[in-house]
Amino acid sequence: MAVKKKKTEKRSVKVSSKKVDNQPIVKINNQLTTLDDRDARLKAKTPLDFNVYNNSSKLKEVIIYRPGIEVERIIKKNQTTFSSAKHLERIQREHDILSAILQKNDVKVQYLNLMLASALDQLDEQLKEEFIQRFILEAKITSLSAFNTLFNYFRSFDSNLEMINAMIAGVRKNEVPSLIINRFSDLVLDDSAYYIQPLSDFLLQAKYFGTIGNGVVIYQHNDDYFNRHTLFYEYLVKFHPRFNNVNLYFSRNTDKCYLSSDDILLINQDTLLISVSEHTNILGIEVFARNLYNDPKNKILRIIVCARKNSDQFIRMNQLISSLDYDKFIVHQKALGEMVFFELLDSEQKDIDGLNKLEFKEIDISFESLIELIIKRRPKFILSGGGDELNGISEANNSALEVLMIKPTEVIVYDRNKITNQLLLQQGLVVHYLPSAELARTNAGVNNLVIPLIRE
Repeated sequence: MAVKKKKTEKRSVKVSSKKVDNQPIVKINNQLTTLDDRDARLKAKTPLDFNVYNNSSKLKEVIIYRPGIEVERIIKKNQTTFSSAKHLERIQREHDILSAILQKNDVKVQYLNLMLASALDQLDEQLKEEFIQRFILEAKITSLSAFNTLFNYFRSFDSNLEMINAMIAGVRKNEVPSLIINRFSDLVLDDSAYYIQPLSDFLLQAKYFGTIGNGVVIYQHNDDYFNRHTLFYEYLVKFHPRFNNVNLYFSRNTDKCYLSSDDILLINQDTLLISVSEHTNILGIEVFARNLYNDPKNKILRIIVCARKNSDQFIRMNQLISSLDYDKFIVHQKALGEMVFFELLDSEQKDIDGLNKLEFKEIDISFESLIELIIKRRPKFILSGGGDELNGISEANNSALEVLMIKPTEVIVYDRNKITNQLLLQQGLVVHYLPSAELARTNAGVNNLVIPLIRE
């Protein structure tokens, strides 16, 4: 269902530079570097195999995953964003409505499990078996008997699609033959009902994989449960013909480096914002930035790193701001608070690994002024919850900021965030309402259900 339908006071943030031997570590400036003539890549034609330079231009192709029985299977709360099992038929109906909205708006919809099954269908037996073995090992199976039992279980399926769905669903102990106890390590002493825990968050596809510019990213957290999901994308990128010759800017095997989709906002063709959080660290940002800048096809020439000033609390970009149009944004009140910003640029100076080093400087500026400099016009900010503190917290907790733009000024939202949704209508946006009795209980927004592959 589609229905058609503030400015905030600028705040200057005073940032103190850190010093060593009375010399500042980084330059502090209140201006961004001019990029217009910095690189001919800005004027180059953009290939359309993968193309996502902002979050608001017209959506052309996406990957989604229709939830399966894994959402009904309860596991420990600290291993999933879900607090309880979901009603399978209802959450599938809601997800089907999302797919229908996308297809009605001429978006090509790809399904992750179908794509991966197609990729595995082309592999020889050795590579298929390697995939199964890695999946079992990453589930922390230490018993040789359990390993062999699970390996034979996954090999028993008639199709790769059935096998993939079974992997996502998890494996209960009563679904496979009893173990043959040959070693002391074969004694499975934990009281879990599962040999392999279900991947209950798997429908939140954009948390694990994404397109940035003309390349792709496999996200990685300091969390084994999270990283189990991303093995599927490693094999998708390696073996599906859709991903032939694509540049991978960040991989799941980057040691001690963490990067989260929740912390990245694509503003426009030349600039993205990224926040430091519990799931995105400085090392992860540096690895990602250097790989991005060393791709000659890449047009993103500036990365702005955001962090909370003088606070032990982390921020996540998706809890602060979301694009609605080239100059319209929905923001949380916290975005107007004090933050510190760093501008990361490419340089021609080589590091010891042969990649270019990064230039960086600290920017002394308010969040609103920063966005204005990036988009070269005064931004229109819509405060979630209408600016009311309690409504803002309530609707932010229901993912009011995490909307999905299908074209400029046209958006898919959860239906439950009535105040914020009404504000979107008042700004002239076309709003598609997604029923969210079950989907909203995932503690993630509509944008997390969809991986954009191509935007115009």
